[in-house]
Amino acid sequence: MDPNTFPTKGNLILAKNSLALSEQGYDLMDKKRNILIRELMELIDQATDIQKEIDETFTEAYLALQKANIQMGIHEVESLSQSVPAEESITIKRRSVMGTEIPKVEYSGEALKPYYPFFGTKMSLDEACEKFQKVKELTIRLAEIETSAYRLAYNIKKTQKRANALQNITIPKYKTLVSSIQGALEEKEREEFTRLKVIKAIIGKDECISKAVAAILAGGHILLNDIPGVGKTTLAMALAKSMSLSQNRVQFTPDVLPSDLTGFSMYQKDSGAFVYQPGSVMCNLLLADEINRTSPKTQSALLEVMEERKVTVDGIAHEVPSPFIVIATQNPFGSAGTWMLPEAQLDRFMVCLKLGYPEMEEEIHILKGMQDKEPVNAVVSKEELVQMQKEAGAVFVHDELYQYVGNLADRTRNHPMIDLGLSPRGTMYVLQMAKAVAFLRQRPFVVPEDVKDIFYAVCAHRIILSTKARVAHMDEEQILSDILRHVSAPKIL
Repeated sequence: MDPNTFPTKGNLILAKNSLALSEQGYDLMDKKRNILIRELMELIDQATDIQKEIDETFTEAYLALQKANIQMGIHEVESLSQSVPAEESITIKRRSVMGTEIPKVEYSGEALKPYYPFFGTKMSLDEACEKFQKVKELTIRLAEIETSAYRLAYNIKKTQKRANALQNITIPKYKTLVSSIQGALEEKEREEFTRLKVIKAIIGKDECISKAVAAILAGGHILLNDIPGVGKTTLAMALAKSMSLSQNRVQFTPDVLPSDLTGFSMYQKDSGAFVYQPGSVMCNLLLADEINRTSPKTQSALLEVMEERKVTVDGIAHEVPSPFIVIATQNPFGSAGTWMLPEAQLDRFMVCLKLGYPEMEEEIHILKGMQDKEPVNAVVSKEELVQMQKEAGAVFVHDELYQYVGNLADRTRNHPMIDLGLSPRGTMYVLQMAKAVAFLRQRPFVVPEDVKDIFYAVCAHRIILSTKARVAHMDEEQILSDILRHVSAPKIL
């Protein structure tokens, strides 16, 4: 879809109003054209009647001349010719107006000369002159009508051209636009319905759910780092079910092997060849439960598939389905006998989220709803999710926003309380998440608030605090908030 017509209810109303105005304009143009055509036909009828009267009057004048039946001298002939001077003759060329031809008429004093020998009495001569004077007046009137008729014909042509433009270009354009925005809004409603479904499964964690949905739209992986029993696994399962994604869950323990994730080749006696047996990663959403409880060797098996969306077994690469998302959980407490994720592994996760304890009212609501759990159903298809990911990636980012994100990343690398700052991959993830958040908020462009809202979720697990910060009992949230305060945000109008 065109970014200038981002799907919002306001744009839908504007598009519908524009369509209605265009249709009204076409109706008015069509009515005006019909009125002008009727007026033109009336003028043509008048012209036809006047032409008929001209012919009849000219015939009467000719008969009046014949009635005289006398010979006249040269002097009298010249006197008569001066009564209707040749230079005052009226000529109407033969033209066509709306399919009706107006004939050429030409009457002058010179045209009377062949009839001069037949002139009779003075009375007959005066009568003939009056008739020819009437012919002259009627011819002038005919010329005026013809001019008006051509003026009307031009207006009809211009009106018809405008009506055709409205009917063939403007109206279809706005109909397509309305249909497109309505379709996009329906997708937004389905997406919001998905979020509400997940919220019902995870009571009181709206902000965390919104960031998880944004991370999925941005095509990233999610790390849920929190204590047991707060809904980490429930959130991951609810997201998978609501988006029609194929899912696999791996409960990590020390004896889980890399081949359990990536798959392995097994010899088949019938074919005499090794056949690839898919591992747990061959799905759309992999739930890696308690990922810190497995060995570093198994943890590293996820490095390739999380970054490149493929696994290599026996030298052969196997693509994972699209979309592919890893949601991993880990418990930061009671970590004795576990292997914490290395920095290279942590950097693969787009966001690190903490659910935390629910509020008292939310916990009471959870207790009351224990016996009345509503299942989470699929409300968005896999294909629709892929399309939404493309649309989120197409959200516009101003050059000043690129500079702002770069300044934030640079500040993390030069902050006195940080030993390891944001990586280039982390900088790209900040921008991708900001685009996804703008998309969820139904905006075609990113604003500084989008960056600020996701900055902690993207950066907290990527930075390493210095000894000075630990001695001062400062955590990642405090330091990242300090960076946001001291780096000037651009003013986007």
